[in-house]
Amino acid sequence: FVKFSVQVGATIVVILHGVSLSLFVGSNIFTFVLTALWIVGITNSFNLLDNMDGLAAGVGAICAFIFAINSYRQGDPQTFFLSVVMGGSLVAFLRFNFEPAVIFLGDAGSGFIGFFLSGLSVAANYLETSQLEQLPIITPILIFSVPLFDTFSVMTIRLLEGRSIWDADNRHFSHR
Repeated sequence: FVKFSVQVGATIVVILHGVSLSLFVGSNIFTFVLTALWIVGITNSFNLLDNMDGLAAGVGAICAFIFAINSYRQGDPQTFFLSVVMGGSLVAFLRFNFEPAVIFLGDAGSGFIGFFLSGLSVAANYLETSQLEQLPIITPILIFSVPLFDTFSVMTIRLLEGRSIWDADNRHFSHR
């Protein structure tokens, strides 16, 4: 509850500072709620993904570099710079996080990766030079497809087994 409350609080601060989804919907409340669900959801997806050495950091690095490519093509230098720095930091971290790992992410590390990348995905620009109308909406979903798939599959399995979605297990995509 404490961890979730801090995530929601940090997300509200980010939204109040102008980082929010723009889906061309007139409702500020809908935009606020959707942005909060996205940021908190991706943050927790990376926390769930941190179940073996190198996984969350490796997926985070891949996501960051894809955001860098997208932001470079869209002419968004701030998002490009932040993406490259995050991706490079995660690649450097991976040197010490593979078997035998000498340092670990933990909840704080995986939560930071998810929070940072989800905020970056909201702040990024997908529309400037896009030729496809649907691409701007599905781009972040595709980039985060691995953590999202893992989260939804684990939650579904736990619910079908009649267990709480918060119970730990080894039913993650990486374990299977």
